[in-house]
Amino acid sequence: MQIDLFKNEAVKQDCNRIGGQIFSRKYKIGHSLEPLDAIESDVAEFLAYRDRVRSLLKRPKCMIQVGNLKSDSYAEIELLGIGEYSKSFTVTIDFSRALDFILSELTMCRQSSIRSMPDYDTVSEALLNYNFDKVGNINFNKFMGLDPYLDLFITSIIKQHSEELKTLSIRETTYSVLTDFYGQVTQFLQDVQNYVARAISIEMPRTQSVYRSKTLSTIILSSNIPVTEEILLKGEHGDTVLSPQSYRMYEYAKKLSGG
Repeated sequence: MQIDLFKNEAVKQDCNRIGGQIFSRKYKIGHSLEPLDAIESDVAEFLAYRDRVRSLLKRPKCMIQVGNLKSDSYAEIELLGIGEYSKSFTVTIDFSRALDFILSELTMCRQSSIRSMPDYDTVSEALLNYNFDKVGNINFNKFMGLDPYLDLFITSIIKQHSEELKTLSIRETTYSVLTDFYGQVTQFLQDVQNYVARAISIEMPRTQSVYRSKTLSTIILSSNIPVTEEILLKGEHGDTVLSPQSYRMYEYAKKLSGG
């Protein structure tokens, strides 16, 4: 399947509204948790996941925001596919390694230049999940010199803050510029996520898919049929391949358990 980013007017008109509904929509369990509790496993990742689900269900659903990206606190619950209005399949699409595509669309830089960065996958996942445990602090040294267009983009951000930066310390200056950079990256990713989620619903009508939830980097859809075909997402300056994963009810948890 190919999705041409921001080209379908019907998708564009509706995608942000649909994205916003994730956080206003109430959640109600439609199926028992007993099958989750009955899964026998000593896999630490699964046990931690099951504990988080139990804990989350005791708290109200809320929105978590980092930069301009938003995450649904109930995302891990939605992965079980047990919501009252959940369809037969839960579909996830992960954008964690799409930093090269995002920067190419924002700056016209070459994707290959970004991918030449040492530990590209780890850096991309860290930035787009706001999890820096594996990489520590990330600064502009990671990005400067990779591509002339990216250098211009970063330099333009610095110039936009030139007056403000005169009164700031070096640390404050770096933080201000990084915040602007990260804000633009995350806003673009948010727009892409909303567009792709709505495009699947409109361009694959058999799915009758509903945009149910999301983490910072992953969108979660509820669908009548599995979505397993790779998606070629084409932008103005580059493209990226997305690999949807589809799960029946409780299947995500069973996969985590090693079953």
